[in-house]
Amino acid sequence: MNKASRTFLIVIILLASSSCWRLGPADGWFNVYGMIRSDEGVPLNTCSIELLDQNNKPFFGQVRATGALLNTQFTVAPYEADYWLIISCPGYEPQRVLVRYGEETSFSKPLDLKEIVMRKVK
Repeated sequence: MNKASRTFLIVIILLASSSCWRLGPADGWFNVYGMIRSDEGVPLNTCSIELLDQNNKPFFGQVRATGALLNTQFTVAPYEADYWLIISCPGYEPQRVLVRYGEETSFSKPLDLKEIVMRKVK
């Protein structure tokens, strides 16, 4: 077994022993819905959404919105935690939304952001 294989195996073992034991059936993800528009009422079609952990570090890479509609699923750890959703559109100020997984949303409780209103960068 070469050094890279051993390192990979150690990483897998550490992951399994630290957090994977918490995995439960059908838990550890949530859906996000909403519509993105400008403060002038125009639907915005070139936006993305990103999930950050409690320390503002990327937890899940950027996901493109489909047109002005947001319909995305994020995979997260299967226990209660806070996350930040960052909604970005070119030329507009990003919107930050605090999400409490396990309380406000879960695998069985989608997060409906309704209408996300973006303001132009000044």
